[in-house]
Amino acid sequence: MNNLLISWRFVWILMILSCGSSGKKSNPDSHLQGKIAPIALIGIDELQQEDLPLMLRTISNCNPSVIAICVLINEVDSALVSSVKNSGRVLLGYTIVDNRVIESDAKLKRVSLGRGFMDYTMRGDRVAGNLVSTSFGGTIEYSMPITILQHHDKERFIDLFEQLIPLKPYKINFTRRLEDFDVVDDSELDSPSICERLKGKIVLLGRMDSSPENTVEVEFQTGERSRIPQILVVANSTLTLLESGLVELD
Repeated sequence: MNNLLISWRFVWILMILSCGSSGKKSNPDSHLQGKIAPIALIGIDELQQEDLPLMLRTISNCNPSVIAICVLINEVDSALVSSVKNSGRVLLGYTIVDNRVIESDAKLKRVSLGRGFMDYTMRGDRVAGNLVSTSFGGTIEYSMPITILQHHDKERFIDLFEQLIPLKPYKINFTRRLEDFDVVDDSELDSPSICERLKGKIVLLGRMDSSPENTVEVEFQTGERSRIPQILVVANSTLTLLESGLVELD
């Protein structure tokens, strides 16, 4: 296997001045037409620190199958720790750089549902695959998409889990863009129908901006290349497993 392994460059969530809630409202039903039903994406680019616990509580009250936070969170307070603990549905991402684990604050790790590593296999200068697992500290730890499905519906995907070969990369089909998923604006979390959109789903929280440190180069099935947010890599990787199972990278 000649594929090169790189680690995602994570950016600590910077809680800045504006929530980005412009008061914009839309018909929730319009978001669902043509969207990928099992996965919802929520951007937290401009979220203030004090708003994240409320967001997690609101999402958790809608009974999603799992909430995966696809960025690192270094600054926490008691309200955030409490909301993660009470949710019982939050997965955290982490990466390994120079044989060192880079992850969210340790207090969040202790109260979260679990964690999944987020390293990807490259083909040339583009992301091509996702490792099933990594070996660190003498133990096997699974990637974020695998960990998501283990909590989303373990019984349904038991056959998939039995196929897992540690350290093997599998193919990611980059077929969907942000607009193909159900992208929920944080202002829409106040909608009376929000739980209709989130119940039973995999909810991914992450950055959606197009800054170089937050995007990676991919090649879509059309042959077109583009830089996409890292949350979209997780979404496409998880969707590949949902639709096709494990397809080993050539």
